[in-house]
Parts: sequence; C-alpha cells; structure tokens
Amino acid sequence: MRRGALVRLGLGPETLRAAHPALVVCVANGYGSDGPYADRPAYDDAIQAASGTAWLMGRMLGEPRYLPTIVADKVVGMAVAQAVLVALIHKLRTGEGQLVEVPMFETMVAFNLVEHQRGATFEPPLGPVGHERVLSPTRTPYRTADGWIGVLPYTDRHWQDFFLAAGRADLAADPRFVDF
Repeated sequence: MRRGALVRLGLGPETLRAAHPALVVCVANGYGSDGPYADRPAYDDAIQAASGTAWLMGRMLGEPRYLPTIVADKVVGMAVAQAVLVALIHKLRTGEGQLVEVPMFETMVAFNLVEHQRGATFEPPLGPVGHERVLSPTRTPYRTADGWIGVLPYTDRHWQDFFLAAGRADLAADPRFVDF
C-alpha cells in the first residue's frame, strides 16, 4: 500500500509513531517518500525496468527482458527484514522505536550497481557500466551428452581440476590453459 493511502486512512508512519513512540514502522513503497515518484504504484516488473535490471538482461540477450522471477519483491523483502531487525535491536537497547524506509527502486538500483557501476563511478569514467564477466555471453550452463552442467572454473587450480574431472588431464599442461 502506498504511503499516501496510509496517511489518508490515518495510518501514516508519523501518526502511528506519535501515538506509539516505541513502535517500529517500516515503509516499503516503490519509490522514496519525498521524490517525484513517491506516490507511483510499483510492481516487480516496473521496478525491474526502472532499476536497470531489464536493461542488464538486454546487454546479454540483445533486448531488455525481465528476470523470470519476482526478484525485486524478493530482494526488497530481504532488505526490509534486515532494516527492521536493526530497528528492533535499537529499540531493545534504547526503548525508542524507529521509522525505517526501504524503497523498492532505490534498493534495486543499489543491488544492481554493486558489480555493474565499476569504472563508470569515476570522473572521468574509467570504463563502461556493466561487469564484463557476468554479462559475458559464455556465462551460461553448457549442454552435455546427457543434460546440462553449470561450470565456473575461476582459478588456475579450478581449471586443472576441471580437466582432471573431464578426463583430459593432458590439457592442464597445455600452454593455452596453464594459467589464467
């Protein structure tokens, strides 16, 4: 429920906290409470689009796509749980309640930017937005003779173990694969 609707019903966070100062109230709207989109509704697909999640999929697939899960709802739900737990710890220590705000859009932007902001955060930029390894078209499960396998040889030791498991220990000494 959007914050504006809660306020109209007399259940706004400020009203509740004024009546019950020890109350922990969490507002988890689509967008921050004081920005231009504060009263816009938010659904998982809208937040995936606005936060760049669909764009990131487009970097891999050639056109924007939503993840086949309600990722924004889930990620923001975990952020809400963490924020409320911290507020409850504060309440246990001080007796004071808290007003916690966890907007979906801002939470998902932060979630995406952890690895994708990279060199673009500098002025001037040191590189483009996007983490090359996770946007690589070869970062995918691989077809095998009897199904699919998820493999991520990430270090030299992983490659050596991979070649052993694949029955090709000879490739571990191949100059192309000796080191990363």
